[in-house]
Amino acid sequence: MHFLRKVIYKFYHHKIRFINYPLELVHNILSKNLKILELNQALKEFKIKEENFKLYKKELLENINLKNIFTDFKDDVAKYTNYENKILNNIQYQIIYSIIRERGIKKILTTGVAEGNQEAIILAALNKNRFGKLVSIDLQGKKGHLTYDKNLSLDEIGKKIPIEFKNRFELILDDSRLILPKLFKDEKFDLFIHDSNHTKIHMNLEYYIARSFLNEDGLIFSDDILIFNNSFENFLMHNNIYGFCIKPKLNYGFISKNKKNTDEINNSLEQYYKND
Repeated sequence: MHFLRKVIYKFYHHKIRFINYPLELVHNILSKNLKILELNQALKEFKIKEENFKLYKKELLENINLKNIFTDFKDDVAKYTNYENKILNNIQYQIIYSIIRERGIKKILTTGVAEGNQEAIILAALNKNRFGKLVSIDLQGKKGHLTYDKNLSLDEIGKKIPIEFKNRFELILDDSRLILPKLFKDEKFDLFIHDSNHTKIHMNLEYYIARSFLNEDGLIFSDDILIFNNSFENFLMHNNIYGFCIKPKLNYGFISKNKKNTDEINNSLEQYYKND
């Protein structure tokens, strides 16, 4: 299934879309845990009405703080083209923003910030809600190390985040392997997003830590589920939970419900401490 999704993804990239419908149909029949969905199907998974989504999308596209910081253009003609294209070509940004606005999500944890594109979108939604907090973990980018593979100075981390939004933002420069369990233990998060080191061992570590601490209504999202490896799909299969990606952005994965079976609930550490 991983190989088939890569083929479909490549066809989308080269705009050969007519061939994808039968391939997606075959994929969704054979793949039990990870489906390829249309946007309207994904909105149903998140219980967001289409008319509300359109309003949130418009709101995001018109956000002046994001427009001003995302664009390098100064002339009137091309001024906001860069920002608008980024939003329109990345369905995950529209979904993340809409979910936070619709559900009033209060606490979000992300790993892997880099210049902070995704974090800026999240903070724009929190700012519009007038409540909430984003905590992000990252290490300084170094070329030739980890999967980011780019030199990044400390002051460049999160540089796409508008200053107006930073009062709801906490950046932790640390190794997520060490800090994630403590953060989950100390605070209750509603949404976890992986976008750090995309190696199998690291992706699995972050997924399993998040799944362990989040309740059943907790959301788990992940970037780069296709390019580097099939860790996200394997995680879904091994835990017998359901996830999906939204075409044409097959490289970003969503888990809308962190379902746990009776054995996991009854024998959880949360239950152990509760009965103390």
